[in-house]
Amino acid sequence: MEASNEHPVFKAIFDRYNEYYLLRRHFRALSLRVGSMPDELTGPVLFIVNHSSWWDGLLLRHAAKYVSHKPTRLMMDSVQLDKYRFFRKLGAYPVDRSSRRGILAALDHTVSLLRQDGHVWLFPQGKITHQEERPLVFGGGAGYVLRACPQAAVVPVSIHYSICGQKPEASMWFGGAIRKNWDEWERKAITDMLQNVLETQLDRHKAIAVEAGEAGMADNEWFNSLFLRHSSTSEKFDNWREKLRQWKRY
Repeated sequence: MEASNEHPVFKAIFDRYNEYYLLRRHFRALSLRVGSMPDELTGPVLFIVNHSSWWDGLLLRHAAKYVSHKPTRLMMDSVQLDKYRFFRKLGAYPVDRSSRRGILAALDHTVSLLRQDGHVWLFPQGKITHQEERPLVFGGGAGYVLRACPQAAVVPVSIHYSICGQKPEASMWFGGAIRKNWDEWERKAITDMLQNVLETQLDRHKAIAVEAGEAGMADNEWFNSLFLRHSSTSEKFDNWREKLRQWKRY
């Protein structure tokens, strides 16, 4: 299979474009909670992430530098990767979901990356589904990979989107690393366990977001803001109206 073709200069330029144009332009805030710090994530690490938006990969790209000291490697649908080939320069590699051979080739490439003590990001649902859909339904890819690379740690990552204002807010929770003797587990048992872990974390994540309400996750005691809130049109108008009201008092 054709692997990624990472380009350091392109990655540096894209990361600035991603943060300062794409994310700050479209999101009110982005917040992060980290259970395992980069220094703790030694050896191979498989990040499993719920997939509910086109934005997920770009958010992961931005958050990765806070939680991982390794290059970002992400499996991406081959049809989409053919349309947006520049993602190869960011560490994406293809999976051809139209055939069993294509899926196995992508999973075997994932195993080879992990065996090099790599950090790989995986959407085990295999497709975008609504963030409220329950139960989460995983394919068997994560189980296949972990049985082939049993020394790998697993980090569950939940992404949640909230809309209480004019712009949405995104928050990401990187849970604590899970280490097991994966080669002693059946593939289905691995799938069921990881599915339950991520679903439980996502439900707790949602509960925190609901409790935070309009104040947002950036001010929450459990999460840290990755960038300051970008004022929406309504917020700018409210600020202008308040200044006008104060001016009229004089």
